[in-house]
Amino acid sequence: MNRATDWLTKTVLETVHEKSLDILATVGVSYHSQEALDVFKTHGYKIDGNVVFFTEDQLTTALKTAPSSFTLSARNPKNDIILGDGNFVLAPGYGPSYMMDNEGNVRDAVMEDYESFCKLVQTSEALDMNSAIVVQPNDLSAETSHINMMAATMLLTDKPLMCSTVSAKAVQDSLALARFVWGDDLGGKTVMLGLVDGLDPMAYSGESCQALIRQAEAGQATIIHSGGIWGVTSPVSVIGTLATSNAINLAGIVLAQLVNPGTPVVYGMGGSPMNFRNGEYTNASVYDIRSTAIAPKMAGFYNIPCRTHTSLTDSYSVDYQAGMESGSMVLSAAYGGSNIGMHACGTLGAMTSMNFAKFMLDEQACLTAKRAIEQVWMDEEAWYTELVREMGHKANYMMHPETAKHCRSFFTPAIFAKENHAKWQQRDDRDIVVRAVAAYEKRIQDYKEPSIDGDIRTKIENYVIENTK
Repeated sequence: MNRATDWLTKTVLETVHEKSLDILATVGVSYHSQEALDVFKTHGYKIDGNVVFFTEDQLTTALKTAPSSFTLSARNPKNDIILGDGNFVLAPGYGPSYMMDNEGNVRDAVMEDYESFCKLVQTSEALDMNSAIVVQPNDLSAETSHINMMAATMLLTDKPLMCSTVSAKAVQDSLALARFVWGDDLGGKTVMLGLVDGLDPMAYSGESCQALIRQAEAGQATIIHSGGIWGVTSPVSVIGTLATSNAINLAGIVLAQLVNPGTPVVYGMGGSPMNFRNGEYTNASVYDIRSTAIAPKMAGFYNIPCRTHTSLTDSYSVDYQAGMESGSMVLSAAYGGSNIGMHACGTLGAMTSMNFAKFMLDEQACLTAKRAIEQVWMDEEAWYTELVREMGHKANYMMHPETAKHCRSFFTPAIFAKENHAKWQQRDDRDIVVRAVAAYEKRIQDYKEPSIDGDIRTKIENYVIENTK
């Protein structure tokens, strides 16, 4: 039982699907890309100007080719991950332009910050892959910084990666760098995960269309995401926004499948009302928490992997609000059945900023969520039937060899205070943010770059030199 989504019965999911079909058939979706329109025209879709209309048969046929799961290959095969199939993987913040200190002051993010986050991702037990834009480095050209970030991810980590999808050129640069590692045909593997956002209401930008098409042509995966602001860019109700957001997602998935049937896609959904009391954008509201639980149900209806938000907060400091909102979001994603959680570590201020201490603490929340949903040990040995009979009513298992054998496997958050009050009072670092900063500094100090073939490194570094400003 999940009380946040128990109302989403099979009948309700079918109704959402039918309402989305009606929107796609009568309102249609506006694609600001002639190339995208040409794809639909080739496949016989009804088009009026730049608006494409969908029939149920067309939608059903296209959706059938979208895979239910796929492997995202890493530079180090030991770090390959499966998206879908019940798995829950996590990636750090995505898109902030600022760094926020522990007093709430902000500055422009720079490339050194991005590289530090790469090092944290590489050494993280909680994170399974890196984001394309953990922060936007303002000391580099906006036109070519995607190359610097992709190269840094490839050299400083050997985990799966996201590519830049800000434009077709960004995808092409990402593919060029990836081919240095995996070869001209990428070894027939899915090695990059992109992200394309639908525009509300009911549209895709030219850049998003171009990026999605280039990704699909190369057989690379893309998250297709929508997230209406209730009462602003989508209807003011949960169910009304769900129908429109679902329609936008389906329209993007169809385009990817028409370009290259079977290309991997991920269903992404978020959204909440704006703060109508002050007109400010908000996230990590109770409605975001609910959307995080709803998205996996909708993705499951179509048998497609799901992406959700995770550790979001509106707070401008590493405080109780940040912990409560972020923890609620990541647990909602974990319990709801999300396959990939983005913004899992480090974000503050409604996704505008990143903070190193928050990153370290979010890791502990992510590890907690992962441990909360892991499979329970249910081998015959785990029942300890004979041991229970042996102990009888003594019930003191502490000194038994079986307890000594397994007691260290229990999870305890590394930075949290878990000692008694007297010991806690004796600490010089009673403030959890102080402990988080110390943990961050030690991680950076102890970081060791993963090995990479010298020729591949040279090719990547030369590409950066020749193609950046």
